[in-house]
Amino acid sequence: LSVCVCVWCLWLWLRLITEVQSCPLNGTLLSCRQATMDVTEEAVEQQETAAAQPQQHEEQHAVGAASVLAEPTTPRPSVADAGFETLAPSGSRGAFSQFPLTPTEPRSPPPIQSPPWHATSVLPTLSVQTWLQAFQQWPRVRQTTALSELVNFLGASPAGQRHVLHLSRSIKPFLQRDFIAELPEELALNILQRLKPRDLLTATHVSRTWRAVAERDSLWKDIGEERNLHRDVLPAMLRRSGRTHSKIPWKEVYVTSNRVEQAWCADDLPPVSELVGHSGLVITCLQLLPDGRIISGSEDMTLKVWSSHDRMLLKTLRGHTGGVWCCEVDKDLAVSGSTDRSVRVWNIDSGLCEHVLGGHSSTVRCLRLRGDIAVSGSRDSTVRMWDIRRGVCLHVFHGHTEAVRCIEFDGKYVVSGSYDCKVIVWDPASETCLREFTGHGNRVYSLQFDGRLVVSGSLDMTIKVWDIVDGTCLHTLRGHQSLTGLMQLRGNVLVSGNADSTLRVWDVQSGVCIHTLEGHRSAVTYLTFNDKFITSCSDDGTVKLWDLHSGQFIRDLVNLNQQNLEESPQVVWRVERTGTLLVCAAGMRDAATFRAARLLALDFLPGTT
Repeated sequence: LSVCVCVWCLWLWLRLITEVQSCPLNGTLLSCRQATMDVTEEAVEQQETAAAQPQQHEEQHAVGAASVLAEPTTPRPSVADAGFETLAPSGSRGAFSQFPLTPTEPRSPPPIQSPPWHATSVLPTLSVQTWLQAFQQWPRVRQTTALSELVNFLGASPAGQRHVLHLSRSIKPFLQRDFIAELPEELALNILQRLKPRDLLTATHVSRTWRAVAERDSLWKDIGEERNLHRDVLPAMLRRSGRTHSKIPWKEVYVTSNRVEQAWCADDLPPVSELVGHSGLVITCLQLLPDGRIISGSEDMTLKVWSSHDRMLLKTLRGHTGGVWCCEVDKDLAVSGSTDRSVRVWNIDSGLCEHVLGGHSSTVRCLRLRGDIAVSGSRDSTVRMWDIRRGVCLHVFHGHTEAVRCIEFDGKYVVSGSYDCKVIVWDPASETCLREFTGHGNRVYSLQFDGRLVVSGSLDMTIKVWDIVDGTCLHTLRGHQSLTGLMQLRGNVLVSGNADSTLRVWDVQSGVCIHTLEGHRSAVTYLTFNDKFITSCSDDGTVKLWDLHSGQFIRDLVNLNQQNLEESPQVVWRVERTGTLLVCAAGMRDAATFRAARLLALDFLPGTT
């Protein structure tokens, strides 16, 4: 039985082989296998070519390179073309007849892996050269269009974007040119000097070449002189460091000035130094010298010279027999007026009185000094002009009928304001009254003069702007509610301080009030301002800092009544400042509580201890 079964299985296997060989499907399968191998070989060949050449746009005109690189190709044979539609014809029989051999959709060949680049790196060399030669022969417009289309085509796919990034990195060096390094030094300096200081500081970080040019001392010297840093910050730095002028780079001066400006507005205040030496209750006059010395005058009949660097008393100028009411300083000479009716000329370095100028018959209330010429106004209603080097009186001006309260002198004309409500402009050359302005309804307490415009403040609560050329009143500035005893004029900007506790910023050309500064709780006793800040002191014991351009309150620099509320209120009588130093004169409001007046000094230069 076993033998029979084996013979039967062998016979069945042989018959199966015979039917397969005789079936027409066999030839079809062989044809399909051959077609598939042909498609695979063609796909590999095309991918090898595509690995070395740019991909072409769907539209042939988008990139002109397609006309050079494109070659006619036959479409890939599909599975249907390979003969799948002839599989298992009707009526055929065999082992595979039970399967549906006619597919509903053509079958794609399996994905083909791209060969590595090193396998085809030599092949596209001629094609790239041919493309470059063709590109050079195109018109410029066509070249631009081709490049634009190529970039757009590559950017449409993630793989192409990597090529765009590579192009960007390759092109970037051709667009970077250091024009400062390539230009002559004179032209490079001429370009950089037109930058703002902060931009010039930024330019020093571009490269070593830019740093070398942007740090030239000549550039920063122009900036420093334009901002008057040689008057404030530079002298303070020289005193602090002990260096000479030539050893401090101007860039360092500018950077220090920025730090000083930030220190004025910062939350932390520098230490306050007290300069004690006067025995009187009131310090009536205060002056700051460019070399850092401080001069103060008091009702104790003395003037004192202090050092702002070490806060030491240097000299005491004695000689007056009455309280000192006014003081002016120019270079090495100081001129003071007193209730003893005299004007004295002092040598600040030696502390000696060089001249005693007599002639006034009452208290000398106001002084102005220009060079060697001093002008004094007195309660005796006269104005006198002096030569302080020779110690002689040059002119006496009579015209007022009451005390002369304020005076201005620009080197050519003298302007005086009096309790008789008049403002008079004097011509020293002819000893005559050039203009007499009448219009105030009460005493004139303050004056400002710029050579053409006279500004007068009065007890009648008005400020008037006069033109000395045609003698007319240009504007009457109204807004204050009391005596305007303090004013300062810089250009077209006038700042006034009033007994109503407010300050006002005016435009003297238009007569418009720009800002009203409210914050003091009592009368404003003194003010000063520069191109950025207004500094004011008051009977309330404070020194306040304001923004000139916005009119905003910034901070209290001094507040004597913030603590020790149980004591008698204190007053700040005077205040002066430079770019780095603030000095104010303080005392007690109540004379019954005796405490000698003193000076308070705050140094905003970085590194101050």
